[in-house]
Amino acid sequence: MTSTWVVVWCDTPAVIGLNWRDRLMDGLLRRFLKPGFRHVFCLKRLRKGGWIVINPHGLCIDVSETHGDAYIENLREQEKRGLCTMARVQAHRPEHWQRRGLLCCSSVIAHILGLRCGLWATPFELYSILSNQPITRS
Repeated sequence: MTSTWVVVWCDTPAVIGLNWRDRLMDGLLRRFLKPGFRHVFCLKRLRKGGWIVINPHGLCIDVSETHGDAYIENLREQEKRGLCTMARVQAHRPEHWQRRGLLCCSSVIAHILGLRCGLWATPFELYSILSNQPITRS
């Protein structure tokens, strides 16, 4: 069983009002993660129209539904301006149980897509894994 997801890689916006521990973590991640690939989330088209958006981040996993195509059109415009990278990916159900990595945005998206990414993967490493598979631009 497969399904098509749109995977989006981007930089996370700077967050104001974080406590010292979260500011430290945010600063470290910004320093060590590849620009343009500091965050990853995914979308799936709903049969009734609109999209479901899965956006995992440090605090929780946001799951939201958008109506119409305004959200994806905004993302396409951002991609044209070089602010994000998008790809359509066929998800598949793994044949065997797979150990999942730490709860980070990359491992959540890898889990949704049925990919194996090890204990921990950066968004760019997930992009590299997917680049070895047939992917098409959105």
